[in-house]
Amino acid sequence: MPEFLNASRYVELGANFCTEDLRNRRFHYHLLRLHSMLTDADVEDLQELGRQAFQNGNAADQADKIKDRADASPLALTIADITRSAALLSPGDEKEALVGALMGAYLSTAGIEGVDKSLVACLGAIAGAITLSGETTRNSIPEVPLSEYLSTAEV
Repeated sequence: MPEFLNASRYVELGANFCTEDLRNRRFHYHLLRLHSMLTDADVEDLQELGRQAFQNGNAADQADKIKDRADASPLALTIADITRSAALLSPGDEKEALVGALMGAYLSTAGIEGVDKSLVACLGAIAGAITLSGETTRNSIPEVPLSEYLSTAEV
């Protein structure tokens, strides 16, 4: 995997995608980045999942609809499952989990060739959801002095 020796190139590419999509201020642009791994039905259902998540609707029911579709792509199933779990376990946090999953999916595949992009996108969706949802977790952890945080001493 010598291409990852220059990982900063992928970070820069992904950051540019992210900035561009946020500048457009449309949820749909996150889905467009994933068009090669999603069907038209996936995009339509995920758009509705986004509407439900952001308007405090019933995202879990919409996620179930996606998961019940026999023709749903692996990536759509992954994103739906992540969002459903967030909706049930932490109501109100499903939008962060959903956007994190979408961004993680396309950022993980940005510019990468010669791999199963669907698998990489599913793993990226999981990592992205954890990362963006982790903001809530980070805010609930008390601050630790830097010297303590960087210490190698066991707790």
